[in-house]
Amino acid sequence: MTLRRSVMPPAFILTVGDNIYPDGVADVDDPLWESHFESVYAGPFWEAMPFQAVLGNHDHYGNPDAQVEYSDFSERWNMPARYYAFEESVPG
Repeated sequence: MTLRRSVMPPAFILTVGDNIYPDGVADVDDPLWESHFESVYAGPFWEAMPFQAVLGNHDHYGNPDAQVEYSDFSERWNMPARYYAFEESVPG
C-alpha cells in the first residue's frame, strides 16, 4: 500500500505523550531533544510544522517541566503547561 500526502498538509501535529521515550528529558539542553525530535522531524515538510505536545507517563520519568520550557527554545514545539486545553477548528 502506498501512502500519499494529502493535497492540503496538516495544520499541526498533535502528540499524545511519551514524546521522548523511554524516560523523558532532563532539561532543555538534553541531547535527546536532537536525537528524538529535532533530527527525526527534519526536512522541508517538517521545518514549518508546529507540534502541539502533551505529556505521557514516560515523560514524567524525566523532567516534564523541561518539555514545557522547550516551547521557549523551539519554534515548532508547543506545550504551554503540563496540563492545558487546546482547541482547533477542523476544515469542512
